[in-house]
Amino acid sequence: MRRLIWGVAIVGLVGCAPTMGEPRPTNLPTVVLRATAETPASAAADALAEVNPRVALVLGPAEPDWFDSVAAAAGLRPTTEPGIIDSGLGVAFLGLEAVGDTTIQLEYDGGSFTLHDALYDLGRRRLLDLLAFRVETPAQARPLLTALAEYVATDVPPGAALVMAVAVPSPAVGDSVARLLAPMYDGAGRCGATQDAVAASEVLLFFGPGARIYCRSASARPTPGGDRIAAELVVGRRP
Repeated sequence: MRRLIWGVAIVGLVGCAPTMGEPRPTNLPTVVLRATAETPASAAADALAEVNPRVALVLGPAEPDWFDSVAAAAGLRPTTEPGIIDSGLGVAFLGLEAVGDTTIQLEYDGGSFTLHDALYDLGRRRLLDLLAFRVETPAQARPLLTALAEYVATDVPPGAALVMAVAVPSPAVGDSVARLLAPMYDGAGRCGATQDAVAASEVLLFFGPGARIYCRSASARPTPGGDRIAAELVVGRRP
């Protein structure tokens, strides 16, 4: 079903191109939040509501009711069923209505990881794909991200802008992930968020490719609801 929906979306995207010209950019205020097992849903909701996102990628307890409570208190629509991407770590995307979503186990050389993935049709012939996963060690980063690149190449529509929430346990892991993704994807540290705050966060935000999505501003800081990175993203070509 997911591939069929994507196929229809791609046909629509390509079929309209010759007559409609380049669509206007689409503003996409975005937040990634990493809560802990002890984080109250109300605190996580407050952390989201403070930045009023259009899209929220939320990582927290592996409890569906917790995510439902966060969404209701923040006034955001739950757009995917919560998935579990690591032992005790759940994820859900809030805000926009997804046209397809999945939680899938991907193999890589030496192990496997779980990916939460959802596709969105933003209108104006714009597609958005959200991804969330966890990287445990610097040594795991390269083979895991190689497997991710293969998945994106085969299972994500080629015209989609990508936004990723990556859970990391330490600055060393985060640095490894950022360096490996840098050729194709930007992060909040290259859009105004202070490097120290990004390095201290247990969730990182990446987006790309640059021809499809860019960032106007970003911030990173810990909150009572968890580590939070917020960014004013824009889907479209940079002026």
